[in-house]
Amino acid sequence: MKRALLILISAIFVLSCFSCTRQELPYLSEEAPKTLNTDVVQVYSYDPTDDGLENVRFPEVYITNAGLYYSDGELYFKSSDMYYKYNIERGNMSPFCKDPICNHKTSECPFYGYIFDGFYIYEGNIIYTQRVPIGEDRSETLNIYDVEKDERRILHHFDMKSSRRTTNMTFYNGELLFTDIVKDEKTEEYIYSLCAVNLKTGKKRILLSEGWQMSALMSDENGVYYGDVKNKKLIYARNNDFNDTEELPFYNTQFYFVGDKVIYVDNNGYLTSSDRYGNNKKNLGISDIDSFFVTDKYIYYRHNGTTNIGKTIEQTGRGEKIEQTMELNVNSIYRCSHDGSNIEEVIKFYDGEPLEAGESVYYSQSMFILSGYYYTKYDRLIMGEDGYLVSDTGDKKFNNYLRINIETGEKYIIKVPNIYVNH
Repeated sequence: MKRALLILISAIFVLSCFSCTRQELPYLSEEAPKTLNTDVVQVYSYDPTDDGLENVRFPEVYITNAGLYYSDGELYFKSSDMYYKYNIERGNMSPFCKDPICNHKTSECPFYGYIFDGFYIYEGNIIYTQRVPIGEDRSETLNIYDVEKDERRILHHFDMKSSRRTTNMTFYNGELLFTDIVKDEKTEEYIYSLCAVNLKTGKKRILLSEGWQMSALMSDENGVYYGDVKNKKLIYARNNDFNDTEELPFYNTQFYFVGDKVIYVDNNGYLTSSDRYGNNKKNLGISDIDSFFVTDKYIYYRHNGTTNIGKTIEQTGRGEKIEQTMELNVNSIYRCSHDGSNIEEVIKFYDGEPLEAGESVYYSQSMFILSGYYYTKYDRLIMGEDGYLVSDTGDKKFNNYLRINIETGEKYIIKVPNIYVNH
């Protein structure tokens, strides 16, 4: 519940220029008290549209940090201390650890220990950061797991005295780019660095060393896009030595390439499109953006803001009970064309009316959209008989993701096993 209180997501916000082409929105509601497992479709079905990601590129870190990755028709989930591969057409899910009787609590398991959220899929193999538990040979490593060979290979050992965490990774010209805090042998200071390792030879090198965060965001056939947090710059490097660079004319590090256009939120908070060098810039007239996602046909987005859902009872460490107001974003999802036209509200989670006992509201923590389906990790609040909200996301043995058919409103729960190992 405390986590829910910390998540402030946008309230329902209707634009003055809003025009809905639908007679009825796919409003996700419950007419009577129901459990999470009975108010969703239990028989798996898949009816995709032609709205994919064929012409879209974006930094993978936005979804991997939410425990989700997409590559070649497969979704990849990170749940606690395991990674899972999920076929979106059949609904089949399988863990990366192939041993069916493995309990993942011994070092023989390639995913033993603490597994970080940020990960990268390369040629069907997974690259991830792993920390072996305290009390043994404590270490933190960057690994690649070969799925066919069922084999883990260590790419890099992190210095355990440094406080670093790799989440932003990309692959360019035979090298994996990642971040580390590297000790300078002369000054004995730790400096945030952008590093590279050749996946075939294992050879490592430092590309950039700064006193502040440098993050590899994305690459294409011509170079690498990386963020300079210290100077608030987005840089495009054209070669392996990073000495031929160009500063891009925007700094929002969440951006999407669609063909020859780039779509991002500008410094004034407006959805904006331009070419990748900032020419032909166009304000799309949509502002106050909490988050957004771009597909081949649409821009999906939600607005900032909070709504008073109801009251909760929180218990302090001393056993005291405190009444608090629950204010959170209940995420109406909108979409528009790439030029900002044809705005419509496509998913409405909450109508603003007070919840009766047994009624509930969903709200999402992330946004990924593919072929007419919206995927999100979510929380759910239920109004109790005593008039107070309680949190319920179902069986605690699973991390639950909500899949919504954008055209029909049909919802389906993807249950990802919740495995913790020795921590």
